[in-house]
Amino acid sequence: MHGLGRLFDIGSAFTPVDFNTSDAATGHRIHMRNCETVAMILFKGAGTAGADPVVTVQEHDAASSGNSATLAVVDEFYKKEETVLDGDEVWVRTAVSPVSGTPNMGLTSAEQEGIYVIEVEAASLSAGFEWVSFNIAATVANAQLVAGLYICHGLKVELRPDRLPQLNA
Repeated sequence: MHGLGRLFDIGSAFTPVDFNTSDAATGHRIHMRNCETVAMILFKGAGTAGADPVVTVQEHDAASSGNSATLAVVDEFYKKEETVLDGDEVWVRTAVSPVSGTPNMGLTSAEQEGIYVIEVEAASLSAGFEWVSFNIAATVANAQLVAGLYICHGLKVELRPDRLPQLNA
């Protein structure tokens, strides 16, 4: 049996964006009622020095609009970085202070390609908050291509992939 629909579901946080032209990416909201944990994946290409995005994890009380707050529970993330990602990288754990709620993901190497993973558990959301997102802000003028995905795992109901509910509903 396949894993999609049984073990995990995948959705977009934001499609590839070049910080040189857009300077930010607001992540789509994911509803946490159908899964225990969401892995937020940031995938970036090599760029020029000074183009390191900053990640903010947020919780929301509605699929759109409503109230939002910085989710200050992230205390670690994992990354793979290299000049060229070619499969020989290993995961590196990085501890961050959850007080800030803005784990900058250690993105201090714009010249390298990278995969970064933050995981958030549904149980860590504040009362009344059921959606999460991650947003990227950059205050640079250099090219840096970045895309974001969500991998929801610990699905509460196993379904054939074409019967999975929308991730933001």
